[in-house]
Amino acid sequence: MAIRVTAKELRVFSTKRPMGPILFQDLGLQPANGVEKIDGNRPFEVISQEVLPDFDADAIFVVVNRDDKAKAAFKQLQETPIWKDLKAVKGKHVYIINDQPWLDYSALGNKMAMDEAEKMFTK
Repeated sequence: MAIRVTAKELRVFSTKRPMGPILFQDLGLQPANGVEKIDGNRPFEVISQEVLPDFDADAIFVVVNRDDKAKAAFKQLQETPIWKDLKAVKGKHVYIINDQPWLDYSALGNKMAMDEAEKMFTK
């Protein structure tokens, strides 16, 4: 599962571009519960933090916008009991990633994301 934290929103990415093909095709990961139900015409759905447990994700890839308000929003999320109780958090399978190359629509961006994934998973 992949999420994006902005100053005002928490978004979960769908199985579509930009994140879906990298996670679920190239890396062969299984979508978390409900990810496949997200509207296929949109790359993400805005959610509340209260529904994060419903996804029951084994791993969470997190893109935090670069502005200070988004960083503060993520820090605040990390301090909540909801976040701390997530399976991926308890299992130490939360991966903070940059928007580039993961959200790039190019073949080069895809390759760079795959290279980053290899480094993350071999640590």
